[in-house]
Amino acid sequence: MKTSIVILVATFTFLHMSAKCSDEMEEKLKQADKDGDGKLSFEEVQSIIADITREYFDKLDVDGDGLLTLDESRFYSCALLKMSLDGLVNLEELQERYFFRLPYAKIIADYVWPGLIMSPQRVIDIKDIEFGPDDIVIATYPKSGTTWMAELISCMVYEGDTETVSKIPQEERVPCRLFPRGQSIEVKEKPNRRKVCFTHLPMELLPKSVIEGKCRLIYVARNPKDNAPGMISSLCTSLAVYIANNDKVMFVKFEDMKQGLENEMSTIAAFLDLSLNEEQTAKIVRHCTFDSMKDNKMANRDVWMLDQKISKFMRKGQVGDWKNYFTFAQSAAFDEVYEQKMSDSGLSFDFEL
Repeated sequence: MKTSIVILVATFTFLHMSAKCSDEMEEKLKQADKDGDGKLSFEEVQSIIADITREYFDKLDVDGDGLLTLDESRFYSCALLKMSLDGLVNLEELQERYFFRLPYAKIIADYVWPGLIMSPQRVIDIKDIEFGPDDIVIATYPKSGTTWMAELISCMVYEGDTETVSKIPQEERVPCRLFPRGQSIEVKEKPNRRKVCFTHLPMELLPKSVIEGKCRLIYVARNPKDNAPGMISSLCTSLAVYIANNDKVMFVKFEDMKQGLENEMSTIAAFLDLSLNEEQTAKIVRHCTFDSMKDNKMANRDVWMLDQKISKFMRKGQVGDWKNYFTFAQSAAFDEVYEQKMSDSGLSFDFEL
């Protein structure tokens, strides 16, 4: 199932434009979709974007010469890049024409972000999103078992109905971003089903309602040698802030899930006030094995901003794989920094099983 061009462009505009402008953009895109199939031609979308964003363009064009810098022009480039996901534009051709113009990274709120992920306005908007007592937020450091936990909790919320889960892309069941401007997380199939989303945001940038403990939050951590050896300082800070939050936060280790998924499921279910029988539990465990998820296109998805030729979205799911990459000297240097950062945390990790 492909995301419609309307949703792709609307999502992008939510990140980079004012609420008024993004609403107008989405409305015009929907109006242009006369046959209701959620698809527009390149020319139709190009015309709408040019029309709606003229005011935005003029604001960026400070010197009034009708031209934008390469950095400023990323708005249009990114919109086209997202359109390629729906097959309206050839991705390889688009990358050759536009990708070199996109920012590799930028600093917002004292954090370094991948160039296309975050905008300053979005950091502000996220703060006002409301979460309720039944909502579930999965927080992780990247590559810590995010997709695994998202699939697990999704199956639990769907009461073990893995057949239905297997027909719905995970990004629809567990949205991968916190949406700005106070929007709710939609669950189309069953409005009263508990809402789940995940985030990689640091605790201080999360919505106020999450920080205040108004929802359930599960933080998944992985031993940092398998996780992100180049970013251990940020990882340790993230861990310390999350685990010090409140009793509405549950801390789960990737390695514990590998050793006994069924036991971890029971603990998670109790934390979330979910009740599963033996049959439902067994179905979920089978569904959430690494091999099963790797072959499941609804869970193991292509990520447009990552080069899948270099590394697959789901790699190995192993504990101790770091030994295939670290030299002895690198491991020793890592251990020294890890001890400095984590000695007072009270946490310990299994670096191999």
